[in-house]
Amino acid sequence: MDRQILYPAQIPLVEDGLNAQRNAMVGVGHLASAAFGANTVAASGFACSPADGLAVTIAPGALLAPGVVDASAYGTLAAVSSALVRQFISRDPVSLTVPSAGATYVVYVTPQTVDADNTVLPFYNAADPSVTYAGQNNSGLAAPTVRRDEAVLAIGSSVPSGASPLWQIVVPAGATTLTADMLSIASGAPFYPSMAAVASRIIAPFNAQLAVAIGGYPLNAVVADPATPGTFWVSTADANVSTPGADGATWQSLFSGYATEAWANGQFLRLAATALQTVTGPVTFSSVNGSFAFQNDGNCVVYDTNGKAMLSFGSSKMQLNTAMEAHFNGLTYASSVTDWTTQQVVPARDADARYAHNGASFAIGATSASGISNVIKYGTQCRLQLQNDDNAVFYDNLGSFCNLSRAGATFSSPIKVPDITDFTGKNALNAETAEGRYQNKSTAVTTNAITSGTVDRRADSIHITTQTAGQQPYVSGYLEDGTYSSFLLPTLPMMPTAGTITGGTYTKTPLNDGTGRSVLVQSFMVDTTNGATAAFPIAYTEVPTVAAAYHDGPYDGSASGATAVANVIDISTTGCSWFLRYVGSTNNWGSSGGRLWITAQGIVQ
Repeated sequence: MDRQILYPAQIPLVEDGLNAQRNAMVGVGHLASAAFGANTVAASGFACSPADGLAVTIAPGALLAPGVVDASAYGTLAAVSSALVRQFISRDPVSLTVPSAGATYVVYVTPQTVDADNTVLPFYNAADPSVTYAGQNNSGLAAPTVRRDEAVLAIGSSVPSGASPLWQIVVPAGATTLTADMLSIASGAPFYPSMAAVASRIIAPFNAQLAVAIGGYPLNAVVADPATPGTFWVSTADANVSTPGADGATWQSLFSGYATEAWANGQFLRLAATALQTVTGPVTFSSVNGSFAFQNDGNCVVYDTNGKAMLSFGSSKMQLNTAMEAHFNGLTYASSVTDWTTQQVVPARDADARYAHNGASFAIGATSASGISNVIKYGTQCRLQLQNDDNAVFYDNLGSFCNLSRAGATFSSPIKVPDITDFTGKNALNAETAEGRYQNKSTAVTTNAITSGTVDRRADSIHITTQTAGQQPYVSGYLEDGTYSSFLLPTLPMMPTAGTITGGTYTKTPLNDGTGRSVLVQSFMVDTTNGATAAFPIAYTEVPTVAAAYHDGPYDGSASGATAVANVIDISTTGCSWFLRYVGSTNNWGSSGGRLWITAQGIVQ
């Protein structure tokens, strides 16, 4: 900022005082330009409240608007056309009357520079210094003494060229007084929050001294934990000076109520995991014909459609609760009877050893073969060898076909069951019938990835479909009640920390606080027009913050040589819309379009 230099005994000039004031104005203008932009209109103050009858009172305020240093001569100084952000002020409350009820009106402000406070000034009389002239050259004429930059307030049904809207007033038909619910900020009003209001909402570490200085953090303010990286707190009260994490503090974790990746992995089975997953507690698999449950008592139980247990498996026994018919082409084996007073199945070996034989010859005796304790022969077709290695082996004429040990039974030949046509009963199913009736699940899911495919279940179907790069896959299909449903599959945790998206790039920074959430920043270009909505290439979990700027100027041909303005409105988790305008050389406004450079930052899960 320029400053005038004066010296002792120097004869002061009129220009010295005028230049000092002009230099101060230029300095303030460039400071405003740095804070708000050289071509931005910004308003502060101008609070609107109902007055008596159909009138409102507008509080004092200030308007920043682009202009020039001096469009006309300033005293004895020539006009200067250099661009400068000017400040226009309304010093006192202004009362405005609504013309009539049953209509919508807009309170607007117009910047205006006037030379005012005309006064007949005394001038030096060289002929007789003891007698001053009245007015310049003793003309007796009054001259302006102040160049005033005024913010002129008015009300009307529309906003004239060169003015800026501030408030909208919707007056119902028949109303005789105005109420606060009839007043709202007008569309396109250039209100900006003060630095003090914004400072308390920046995600900065909690500062106890700042909290006291600003009168406490406001409700919903977000701060970072000063000691624990990746931990954030949300204020649950206004004027909050309590310390986050302390007993009784009015703060809660930013991620309170959200599922973390670690918690989800401990609660649910993962679809594409290759590692062994352990399930604790009871599990029930239900179908149209019954259910199969793993219970806390260590038993596995098959239930019919009425919830009645039909078959249970435990560590020590298998129990049939209903009659069951089983067909086997091969032999069925049972363990030795431990209590002949119960209903245990008796293996043939135990029966032949315990009871008289009515059929073919058999023999029991020792053998000299190494490792074999004895041999039991059942006729000429089959024999059982009890071996020193604690295994029992069944042999037919061609060789062994079943090995029994404490660890279980191994069949060398398949167990076969006949084909069935009634799938509502309890008949055993063979592999040939199963392959023809059902779809192999390996055709729909691959390791560590979900591919496009269809898994059929009777007349219903479930479709697993992938979308384009940067978008989530989803599952869709028909439920048992016939309704169609779909849902997205969570894949953002598997995204790289940086990459390309449509029109630009993204970065993903994990918060590393055990919640599985990340800060996603997307920067991309989009061709758009005023009021249009642009979708984010990657959707957010929460509404992000968005900044926009013209990349190569407005498209509107009538805006050639004009100033373009781009503001963000209506932000959601999937996209946002724009307020695009140009200001012509005569301060006229118009809708615009163009190529914008968008930067969005927010939380993703």
